[in-house]
Amino acid sequence: MDDFVIEKGVLIRYQGNSSTVVVPDGVRAIGFYAFMNCRMNSVVLPDGLRVIERAAFHNCHDLTDILIPDGVAEIGGEAFSGTGLTSVRLPQGLLCISRKLFTGCTSLTSVTIPGSVTSIGNFAFAGCVSLRSVRIPGNVGVIGDSAFAGCTALTSVQFPYDLMFIRKEAFRGCTALTSVNVTECVLDIRQDAFAGCTALTDISIRGIRFGSDALHALLPYATPGDILCWLSDYDPFQAQEHPHNFARVVWTVRFINPSDERNNGYIMRHTDDMRRLLIELNDGELLQKALDTGLFFDKYNIDDAIEHAVCSQALEAQLLLTTYKAEVFGYASPFDQLQL
Repeated sequence: MDDFVIEKGVLIRYQGNSSTVVVPDGVRAIGFYAFMNCRMNSVVLPDGLRVIERAAFHNCHDLTDILIPDGVAEIGGEAFSGTGLTSVRLPQGLLCISRKLFTGCTSLTSVTIPGSVTSIGNFAFAGCVSLRSVRIPGNVGVIGDSAFAGCTALTSVQFPYDLMFIRKEAFRGCTALTSVNVTECVLDIRQDAFAGCTALTDISIRGIRFGSDALHALLPYATPGDILCWLSDYDPFQAQEHPHNFARVVWTVRFINPSDERNNGYIMRHTDDMRRLLIELNDGELLQKALDTGLFFDKYNIDDAIEHAVCSQALEAQLLLTTYKAEVFGYASPFDQLQL
């Protein structure tokens, strides 16, 4: 017991030098920085433990194994950051994976997250370069900023059905990540959530609705099948309410193979509405992207499009369409000349 400083059930400080540490019964909490920078290899915690405070095991580089009993309901931020843990089972009853809980645990290959967890905090697993897989349980609703950033060995993530928010840069730099499946419950995927995921080739957005803020983060990874599925659910009224998402979808349509008759069927079913909205928004940058796809305007509809721009008083759209007509089709009608 001389190795432990304990006050009223709280382990304040460990001052021993054993390679294996067994925390005595009766300890209900591990205090702030209690084991920070210690050199032990393994730790066994007592069944009555309820709280592990912030940075309790921070920078214990030689710590490879720890047994955390069920019933621990709170583990503070950075509690295990910078440790040598190779695998960890988090306790049933834990509600939140705190900020920077495992940041910089470069040897961590696997983690078991219990069903009681409802959120994964900012930078929780950032820099865990050996983490190969993780199963996020069904009650998790939020994945925080940079939660898995820099997990370069992580190959796939299966999100729970009820996940609602994926925060900024949550998976930035996960260069081995190849597939992501997002459900219709996801409301918001923040900026650069999957930035730098250079191996990401399979991402399902089929459940995401047009008004969702998740759309902008997923479209860069969308497959033609995803886009066609989205187009089959196209709603011009929603598109008008969410012009930025509309812009992104228009630009992503360029990936669809225009020589495929099935694809063309989907496109033709919705291009009239999309073409009109493109003109009415009078957004030159967006309209130019649509013109660049080659899928929305042709010699058969360009005159009607210009006339619609005139009637809508969309001067920027009118100028772009008239210029496009002259450059691509090689002529300008008297109507165009008159209006300009």
